[in-house]
Amino acid sequence: MVTIKIVCLVVLLAAAIKDVEDRIIPNWMPGLIAVLSFYLPEGPQFSGLLVALPLLLAACLWGGIGGGDIKLMAALGLVFGFWVCFWGLIIALLLLIAYHLARKIKKIPTGAFYPMVPFLFVGIVFGCLFV
Repeated sequence: MVTIKIVCLVVLLAAAIKDVEDRIIPNWMPGLIAVLSFYLPEGPQFSGLLVALPLLLAACLWGGIGGGDIKLMAALGLVFGFWVCFWGLIIALLLLIAYHLARKIKKIPTGAFYPMVPFLFVGIVFGCLFV
């Protein structure tokens, strides 16, 4: 159902704003998205959970990725499925790299961490539109 997916995108946008402002994603946001996946006509797409695994692995091995990002990606996978989230994550990571390189080139201090959810939002919207 398109309406449920739009609500999930609105929650994702709110999470992106919260991530930029406070560098935190409240647990209710991925929780709400996950619960909404059960109201889709096709039900939750459990294969979409696999897209969160590279983030979990990266967080365990190198750090720098918060648990909220992982939970959010898993919840989005339940709603949008594997391929939308896979390509959404690829786009998000490419945008994140481009953002980092642009800051380096302009000699802007990069800081320790960047908020990831705004990039995920753009990537998932791209995935919804083109996959």
